[in-house]
Amino acid sequence: MGAFQHLYYMKGIFLIGWLIVFLLPSTFAQRHLSRATAEIVNAIAINNKYESQFVGFAGSPSVQYQNYERLKNIATNDELVHLLKHKSAAVRIYSFKTLYEKDPGLAKKLSAQLLADTSEFMSLQGCIAGTEDVKSFVQRILRNRY
Repeated sequence: MGAFQHLYYMKGIFLIGWLIVFLLPSTFAQRHLSRATAEIVNAIAINNKYESQFVGFAGSPSVQYQNYERLKNIATNDELVHLLKHKSAAVRIYSFKTLYEKDPGLAKKLSAQLLADTSEFMSLQGCIAGTEDVKSFVQRILRNRY
């Protein structure tokens, strides 16, 4: 095999490897979500913080909270269960909170993985900003204090 043929062969293998590593996992993950749910989840993940209904000193409506409301109205329980493993802590929190509101028994059964999750996320509740870990937030939801 000549040098040029070897180069083209290696480029082909690299391209196939790249497709397998980067495109297939995201395609597989999106199959679990409807298009509408995936769009909402992406918006929540980009913002990647938990916000109450009104935020800031002026008490402005929170776009992140509006995304959460849309998630509650659109996502199925199966989608919410799938989202408990999302890479974004905010998505995991909003998904668990929604699942708990829709089916508390199921949420309690699935809470173990999140009760071990020490990932931190930004929180904005009213005009108070801070960080919190997933575990503490889930504990508050389970105690009905969120």
